[in-house]
Amino acid sequence: MDDDGARALNGLAFIVTGSTAGIGLATVDRLLAQGACVLGVDNCALPGADMLADAEKQFHFLLADVTDAEAPDAIVGLTMARFGRLDGLANNAGAYPRGGVTDTSPELYDKVMQLNLRAPFFLAQAVIGRALKNGKPCSLVNIGSINAYCGLPELSAYAMAKGGLMTMTRNLANSLAGTGIRINQLNVGWTDTEGEDALQRSTGGGADWREHISPRDAPRGTILQPSEVAEHVCFWLSPRSAPVSGSVCEVEQFPVIGRP
Repeated sequence: MDDDGARALNGLAFIVTGSTAGIGLATVDRLLAQGACVLGVDNCALPGADMLADAEKQFHFLLADVTDAEAPDAIVGLTMARFGRLDGLANNAGAYPRGGVTDTSPELYDKVMQLNLRAPFFLAQAVIGRALKNGKPCSLVNIGSINAYCGLPELSAYAMAKGGLMTMTRNLANSLAGTGIRINQLNVGWTDTEGEDALQRSTGGGADWREHISPRDAPRGTILQPSEVAEHVCFWLSPRSAPVSGSVCEVEQFPVIGRP
């Protein structure tokens, strides 16, 4: 990265949800490396939080469930109390439990929608409210999925939630045009996270599942790494991506999304 890029986030403060593993942890790491302050939020204190202990002045971890009604105001309030400013949000927390058209229960459906769509909206609402009150520019990045365009048969509710998130991104961006508050979305493809590794092993993939990925699914030979996605997240959070708002960017290695 050039010197200007390396300094682009110096002193800015961001919230990252789902921050103790995968894309969230990689995003926290990259933000800190670029000089930003970060409030990481997750519902479990995985080892990733301990890895960031040496960045105590720049990083603060909040153990919280983003689906709780009180969480958004608490998260935003703590960010302001800790860092004295709020410059952006990476709406990353999410989950993709399996369930298709014939076997998705009402309970599973509600759980998926609550975490992947409802929680991002109300956290965005709290961040936007603070940004409007502060009268300062702010950048929100929603972490979506290429499943938003149709989705795997076994991910019905998840695909619907990510499709809703995409519409939410555009609706909020349109509503806030001219305020200095930008909202964009990254529709991320297949990524080698801890959760994906656990899923593949639990569904019969074995410890060597990465060696059997089809070139159709990973043209370069390997799927995305969290650190690669984090680079995109940090760019869209940063002033370098201004003035773009309401955009949906596919972070995937397919030349054409949705190809047969």
